[in-house]
Amino acid sequence: MGLLTRVRAANAAGSDPAEGRAVKWGSTPPRDPAIAAWLGEGGESVSGQQVSVNSAMQLSAFYAGRRILAETCGFLPLHVMTRSGNGKERAPQHRLYHLLHNKPNPWQTAFRFKRMLTGHVVSRGNGYAQIVASGGAAAEALVPLHPDRTRSFWGPDGLPAYAYTPQNGPERVLLHHEVLHLRGLEDDGLMGLNPIEAQREMLGRSLAAQEYGARFFRNDARPSGVIKHPAHFEDDAAWQKWRKAWQDAQSGINRGKTAVLEDGMEYQDIGLSNEDAQFLETMQFSVLDIARMLRIPGFLLEAGDKSATYASVEQFFIAFRTLTITPWAAVWTGDLKLSLFTDAEWLSHDIVMDLKALMQGDAKARGEIYKVLFQNAGLSPNAMLRAEDMNTLGPLGDRTFVPMNMVPLDLVDEVLKQRNAGAPPASEETPDDDQPQA
Repeated sequence: MGLLTRVRAANAAGSDPAEGRAVKWGSTPPRDPAIAAWLGEGGESVSGQQVSVNSAMQLSAFYAGRRILAETCGFLPLHVMTRSGNGKERAPQHRLYHLLHNKPNPWQTAFRFKRMLTGHVVSRGNGYAQIVASGGAAAEALVPLHPDRTRSFWGPDGLPAYAYTPQNGPERVLLHHEVLHLRGLEDDGLMGLNPIEAQREMLGRSLAAQEYGARFFRNDARPSGVIKHPAHFEDDAAWQKWRKAWQDAQSGINRGKTAVLEDGMEYQDIGLSNEDAQFLETMQFSVLDIARMLRIPGFLLEAGDKSATYASVEQFFIAFRTLTITPWAAVWTGDLKLSLFTDAEWLSHDIVMDLKALMQGDAKARGEIYKVLFQNAGLSPNAMLRAEDMNTLGPLGDRTFVPMNMVPLDLVDEVLKQRNAGAPPASEETPDDDQPQA
């Protein structure tokens, strides 16, 4: 039976044999995402807004922040490394290398898989994938499980277990070693906190401000000016007729067109009110609030921070790489090792998320780094060429050099011996160049 067939059979199975190995308690049933959204998933904030994953995604700042984190983690490659006396080296022949680096399952690339699970953690606090294996063999695939249809609980063995309800099929139980579970900020070690629930009021306030702005532009509710009439309308019908004609001519797609006034009417501009100015500030603060929630520099969400100069943006990006993406990399690599490594592999191997793509800088900065490392035997010519995705020089390009007229490191002792052999003994006096020779 092929891998894809086994995955489909597992998802369509009725009663999973694992169900008899765990006892379920202490959690609410999982919810289908579509039904949950229809029933008003999430909770109502003080502002009256229903806050859920779907409503939060309507905020451009939250959508952009989730995309930044998910796509950044998605494009950073995962490598299985082997430990040696010289440090760590890539292990492309390892049983997990192709799975993590290239294709976790038959229908997703590594980028799409990491992007999906990271997005689940950002918006729901948890990301799940079933570890598909057969006959006690190594993991053959990692199949994403939607977090709205997955719930965690403590099994009788003291380890987490998972109840998953496929779209077509009854609920089944997966044990600790059968699930890759990525957690966000956690309190009990079982589940990551749902950030949407934790930040409900802030997101509700942002949604309320966004709705207010949308209604304002739809209805053109507050006039940008007033019209003074020197007399009075004949009756209420005349007033209503003129009012409708004015609104039709100056609202919606006609907003901003030249107005024609009659009967001595005079238009007086009001300008931007304090309420409008406060609304604009509220929208800007909403972006900064979401940036704080996701721990993303405001300039990445285009928050309009006027203090962000070129130099400060560079430092913000360094902070983003160090304080935001590095912890995400630790979550990914730590949970992968916890779920996929044997006890022996914890000592002999490692999984790393390569962050070099976030550290390259411009060509001039990279050149300076390469120069320093090359002159101090830190990089070989081939290593520098590989870092730039260029063809290598063959076996000779793997040698490293030190600044002795660029002597290969492995020949330093031999060159020193040759030079010492040709030099006069230390006790022998060398002739003075200024004295005449016999």
